Amino acid sequence: MTQAVRLQFLVCPQRDFIGTRAELEPSLIKELAQSPQPVAAGGANGHAGAGLDRVELENFWDVVADKRKLHVGREAVHKLRGKDPAKHDPFVSCVKRLYAGEIPGLGENLRVVLDEDWHPRACSEFPIFGVHCVKGSEGAMLVGELQQYRWHDKTHQLRANSINPAANPVEYHKLLEEALDGEKPEHVKAGIMGVWTHIKVEYLAVALNTMWPFLKTSQIGICAPLCASPYSADHEYALEKFKKLKFEVFDNLDAYLEWFADDVREETIAP
Repeated sequence: MTQAVRLQFLVCPQRDFIGTRAELEPSLIKELAQSPQPVAAGGANGHAGAGLDRVELENFWDVVADKRKLHVGREAVHKLRGKDPAKHDPFVSCVKRLYAGEIPGLGENLRVVLDEDWHPRACSEFPIFGVHCVKGSEGAMLVGELQQYRWHDKTHQLRANSINPAANPVEYHKLLEEALDGEKPEHVKAGIMGVWTHIKVEYLAVALNTMWPFLKTSQIGICAPLCASPYSADHEYALEKFKKLKFEVFDNLDAYLEWFADDVREETIAP
């Protein structure tokens, strides 16, 4: 068997997508305080201007839904990051274990690909999806303690700024060539976790299969517990579609990590 190169894709693990209340509230209060308009009724208890940074946001997740349209919402954040991330954060904890080399079978052959939004201050997406992940902003920062890994030696960054990697094939191809570093595509495994399952995760999985490096679906794994969409029905529908297309879908984190760390099997690399 051949020792595989592992590409762990983290799809939009940014505050504007999966930030917790503790991460989002300070920047939202600051935003509202700088707004020239009064805060909408039911959004927050107060008006723009002096002292708003001390106001309590009574309907916090309503404000997030209004101002962070691509955020997955409270329930999905609880699924991904736990109800008390300060004590246990499944998404962040798993990524930290990967970087720390705590998963048996993963070491120098692991590359982490940060598939992130990184928009200019004026972007054609914003009228539809709202302002999000402006480059260098707090909303574009990685969640939890993951910001420390942005410039890690194992980290590769894909900043296509589109829901579909095929929209920028040159950058996509260049990133994967760099990550593979000369390795043959048949000796590669790609794992995906992140958001939104039925859009960003789906487009990435299909791109890996239909664009270079043309990985077989058996070489592409989706970690269902660490993927999410704002509506659970969309998430579940996407997982069923992945299974029908013969991608490797894992409903259990340990099973996913075991598959990811295992060698490429002979049937995968057979001509």
